[in-house]
Amino acid sequence: MSALFSAPLEAVVDAEARYRQIWSKWIKDQMLFLGITDATKGDVLLKVLDTAPVVTLDGKVETALTMRIASVSEHKGGLSAGLQVGPIFASGSYSMMKRSAEESVFQASTQFVISNQGSNLVDYLKSKGLTPPATGKELGDLADKLIKTLPAQS
Repeated sequence: MSALFSAPLEAVVDAEARYRQIWSKWIKDQMLFLGITDATKGDVLLKVLDTAPVVTLDGKVETALTMRIASVSEHKGGLSAGLQVGPIFASGSYSMMKRSAEESVFQASTQFVISNQGSNLVDYLKSKGLTPPATGKELGDLADKLIKTLPAQS
């Protein structure tokens, strides 16, 4: 039952981890392509950050659970009696049957609207209190830091 409510939120956490993985790969690829070394400084570093992919998460997740429990009960009973006095015999019987059916329904649902309005790498770093790298070494360290805490893939 708890997965019904937590699965969409876990998906958001996994999506952010995937963003970091994409940005890390982007930085490493650009460093190789542009020949950025540990000593590189200047505008080329900001261009790598500014041209990093912009990621957007928009979605609506709806989950629901319905449980039906049905029960049918039946009760039967009867009574018969007879009386004989000499050659005269009298008898009677009574019987009864009662049936009842019940159904219980349990429903639970959640709806999540998920959106991050787009996120670029520079804004992402600022939102986490990190400053843009000033050297090629800091840029490489940033690429490693972005993937350092990725959750285990299942």
